[in-house]
Amino acid sequence: MEVENPEAEQKDAESLEVQETEAEKEFNETDLKTTDESELTALEDLGSESDYTQFMSPEVSESIRKLALRKLFSGAEFNITDGLDDYDEDYTSFATLGNVITQEMKLKQKTKLEKRAKEMEEVEENVEAREKAFVAVEEVSVEPTSMVPLLSSGNLLIIGKDETPIMQALTSLKESPLRTSVLRIGRGDEEDFDGIKVIYSQNLEVKISGYLGNFTVTLETPQGNMNIAQVVDSNRENFDLILDLNTPSLSGADTKPLGYYAPEGDETILRKALEALPEQIGEFEKPVFLQYDANICAHNKSEQIGCQRCLEACPTLAITSKGEAIDVDNYLCQGGGVCATVCPTGALKYVFPRPEDMANRIRTLLTAFLNSGGEEPWLLFYGEEAGAERIKHIIDSLPGNILSIEVEEVGSVGLEIWLSALAFGAKKVLLLDSHLIPESVENMIHKQINIAQLILQGLGFAETCISWIGRKSELTDVLLEKTKAMPKIAEATYFALSDKRKALFYALDHLYECSPEPQEMIELPSDASFGQVKINLKSCTLCLSCASICPTSALTAGGEHPRLNFQENLCVQCGLCESACPEKIVSLERRILLSPELRKDFHILKEEEPFCCIKCGKAFSTPSMIEMITGRLAGHSMFSEPGAIDRLKMCEDCRVIDMF
Repeated sequence: MEVENPEAEQKDAESLEVQETEAEKEFNETDLKTTDESELTALEDLGSESDYTQFMSPEVSESIRKLALRKLFSGAEFNITDGLDDYDEDYTSFATLGNVITQEMKLKQKTKLEKRAKEMEEVEENVEAREKAFVAVEEVSVEPTSMVPLLSSGNLLIIGKDETPIMQALTSLKESPLRTSVLRIGRGDEEDFDGIKVIYSQNLEVKISGYLGNFTVTLETPQGNMNIAQVVDSNRENFDLILDLNTPSLSGADTKPLGYYAPEGDETILRKALEALPEQIGEFEKPVFLQYDANICAHNKSEQIGCQRCLEACPTLAITSKGEAIDVDNYLCQGGGVCATVCPTGALKYVFPRPEDMANRIRTLLTAFLNSGGEEPWLLFYGEEAGAERIKHIIDSLPGNILSIEVEEVGSVGLEIWLSALAFGAKKVLLLDSHLIPESVENMIHKQINIAQLILQGLGFAETCISWIGRKSELTDVLLEKTKAMPKIAEATYFALSDKRKALFYALDHLYECSPEPQEMIELPSDASFGQVKINLKSCTLCLSCASICPTSALTAGGEHPRLNFQENLCVQCGLCESACPEKIVSLERRILLSPELRKDFHILKEEEPFCCIKCGKAFSTPSMIEMITGRLAGHSMFSEPGAIDRLKMCEDCRVIDMF
């Protein structure tokens, strides 16, 4: 028996039990009369409306009573109405089935059928609304990205230690158009196997760099790097393809470069690699996934180390540090997108599609769905390859309110997209895991989800409004699970913004306005990119090193007046101010101000009157700075003569005059 509300069902059961007892008592007292079997209704004439109490008389034989009760309990009316089969063999465990019980059963069945009919009607409306929404979103233009070319001539290098998998690969590829060479890990003499050159590493370190059509493989020898491609063919410097049979693989990247196959002992992956390799010959192209703006990057400045988030997040090792900026290798980048998701300033921007294009598509999708009569829309983001494979078997049977959105990689949509989706009317945002998402990327996404859920809790909304569907979870169960979603709020109508920070705060401000009881501030984990800068006021000299190095102008100087200003909504917690402070009195506090007014407030962290030259009266420093310098140099031999220490209180011109 289906129980949709355990407490209500318990109360119903208790009520029915009381009514049964009363009905039984009433029956025993008034209806149990001596009956002659000849006066009984014929068994074949008994129906759902017949009076069965006549068979309860002690004068009626047990065999006839059983036959009558079997007729009653086997009837379509009784079984179909409640679907129960809870009576014992002789059918006498119930003293009566009075009208009270029958009416309760009928009422419950009627209510259930009406509810089911309403649900089916809502499902049909949602399905129709979803179809219209998908049509509408196709009309939204998306700015295309550029492409980079790849060229492969089919020069394959197999790298491995054990002979068995190497021979298996060579046998499988024997009839392929690939030109294959082998690098054996270990000691041995160079040999030729059926026309294939086999080189031994001689236990030297193997280094591999590059991508499809341009792999460089070298051995680190005492005389320098030995290029394996040139050992195979003096006219060649690179390999086009790599089959790495080592476990673990020689590549340090979580996501291997295009053209690099590393099954790591998995026979299924090896078989697929051997099938795919012969097809990797010819001209190819891949999208440029990222756009970089060094002007707003918080990575490094004035030789001070700042934000490292993208470097830590990239699973392909496509991002490297280049002094005060970073460099993105578009040939190595495969569009995981988590680097752009964790970038606090938007210096790294995903462009396949651009976040503003994605947000506009989401807004159009949700608006069309709701305007077409759809209700309770949930957004389901899934990756193009493995995510699509996981969802394809149930795509046609998804509940009508599930709006699935295919993206290159799930990691490419982040906090500003999730919150914008909720602001535009989504009741839930779901992110679908797949086996192709590296653990490092998944960890980064989980950290972002954690921040999003803390924000939702601070706004008074359920944390389940943004959720991750793990690869071990049964997808259909999750999509049908009755968890808390967003309440009904006014849908945001603003257009999507290209500025990542502004897009996030627009969504946050809208959700704050719709929240019944929002908190003004919540604390965040140590890896969050929101928070405030705190200084030790007593020790700060207002040198303003922190303000000069701040990449987002969250910290600013006061112009001609000695002052340090701070605006929290601009701070990305990069740590450059902390590193640059000569007094080491700057610290960071991760938090987010949910209140728009508080977040946009302009604070004066410290302010002093200028210190003026004791000779000419020219303002040239701050009292704190002069006090600190004179205090440190008071005992120095250079300032031991009378009046020498006073030169520190003079401007540079007066100091020179005083000395000479």
